[in-house]
Amino acid sequence: MKHHSRKVRLLVTAAILCTPQIAAAHPDLAEFEQTAFVEHPTTVDCTLTDGTAATCYEITVGYKPADLEIGPFCPATLNDAGGIWDWTGENAKLYRIDEAFLRMLDDLGYRFFDDDGAVHIVDNATDRPTVDHACINVSPDEDVTITMLLPVDPVMADQPTRLGTVGKVGVALDGVPIFSDAPSIQATGHMPALDICGGHVDPGGWYHWHAT
Repeated sequence: MKHHSRKVRLLVTAAILCTPQIAAAHPDLAEFEQTAFVEHPTTVDCTLTDGTAATCYEITVGYKPADLEIGPFCPATLNDAGGIWDWTGENAKLYRIDEAFLRMLDDLGYRFFDDDGAVHIVDNATDRPTVDHACINVSPDEDVTITMLLPVDPVMADQPTRLGTVGKVGVALDGVPIFSDAPSIQATGHMPALDICGGHVDPGGWYHWHAT
């Protein structure tokens, strides 16, 4: 299914560059890669998460930056190497998604492959998993656009807020949205594999990061 426009309203307080760890509390649109914008940024009225009336920059970006190579995500077989996964169960650490990792998960009760070594892969934008444990590998949709709101003058929260799963974090200077942790294998039974940059494609067809 094609989504000709998908608007994700992110009230973010940081514009983040992936390589050096740089964050701008007050976003400066001149710092963004101008090729990231599919429409000219505008200034609009908005409401912050605490209900405060504010002014925001409205930016619209494509499904991914034009020059950003994404993947790999799920390996096709045990003989292949895919992306990465931050495993939080027994033997917790960051793993490459390969035979050694998948066999370790199998020993822990999560079997992601069949007897022939083919990895169970599903594109959950179009299909639902038919097995207990599948590696999620969503196809991008080049027609998608994402619209985000960045407060011109962010307001410090009175109390910190726990991000939880898939919490809104920010946006990179190349226009890639950033979220907190992806859903865990323990919670869903499935693995939404990340590429080696820590991102993957949303079921809506747009690329975003979880690990930066």
